[in-house]
Amino acid sequence: MSENLLLTPPKYKTTVTTFGPRREFLYSSGARFSDYASHATFMGAPLVTIANGRNPETGKRLSPGGFSRSASELAGWWPSGS
Repeated sequence: MSENLLLTPPKYKTTVTTFGPRREFLYSSGARFSDYASHATFMGAPLVTIANGRNPETGKRLSPGGFSRSASELAGWWPSGS
């Protein structure tokens, strides 16, 4: 009997750098999810946040919060994206 993938937590590839942690998840279809938040903060929010793809836990796109944001759909103090 196979396990239900909807009930298991996603297995992220986590890379910790000196600037902050980055999580990545590769779907079986080839689609990719990744997010990054810097350790540096400005008024309590991460200075840089980057989010791409759909979150495997919710199925929705993440809206990065912080001073400098980068994602497909943005609204922020200093947004940049594709």
